[in-house]
Amino acid sequence: MNTNDTVLGSLHCGVKFPPMDPTMKSVDNSSTTMKLSKNISTVLEQLLQNYDNRQRPDHGGSPTIVTTNFLIRSMGPISELDMEYSMDCYFRQKWTDRRLMFDAPIPSLSLNIKMLEGIWKPDTYFHNGKGSYLHTITLPNKLLRIFQDGQVLYSMRLTIKATCPMLLQNFPMDKQSCPLVFGSYGYTEDHLRYQWESHDAVSLNEGLVLSQYDLIDFPIKNATISANSDDMGLP
Repeated sequence: MNTNDTVLGSLHCGVKFPPMDPTMKSVDNSSTTMKLSKNISTVLEQLLQNYDNRQRPDHGGSPTIVTTNFLIRSMGPISELDMEYSMDCYFRQKWTDRRLMFDAPIPSLSLNIKMLEGIWKPDTYFHNGKGSYLHTITLPNKLLRIFQDGQVLYSMRLTIKATCPMLLQNFPMDKQSCPLVFGSYGYTEDHLRYQWESHDAVSLNEGLVLSQYDLIDFPIKNATISANSDDMGLP
């Protein structure tokens, strides 16, 4: 036994604690929970006190980096006639907003989605989207979590319907590549940039199968797209 073990052994053997009243333990836990809840409420009020959600993080400085990943729950149907496909997925975005840094005894805060109305969010949209929607039963399927260093995790469950240009000369013994392209609607690359999660950027729900096709691969890449005012619906 080393010196540290001896000291600890002496403490455990030499101190005798009186029996604890079970009701007192319950009161202490309740009091601690109330204090923590009050502290968190105070932190949230202070975070948004002088917060301007019209300005992106680091406005006037380096571009805001939004890291993304997908968990695909299911895919299909794939329509050769309409040249489109659909999928049910979790779409997650992460970015750092130093205005939301906080000091609390917990590493992160899981917040009500109403908090989204008060903070800046990337204006992500799907370039080739076609009739996509957010799941809203029983409430909008969104998750918001803020970490001590100002990192924000924003997750939502979507059913995405997207166009898929197909070459059908070899139908039905064909291979098709169906893209999903997303980015910022209003920001340029000087202000907002997207990047894939370094690990598991795209993952599939266990047991996922397609009724019409075999899913061979799901490659990912980054690209910068140039668009003129006509493409963006501007006068």
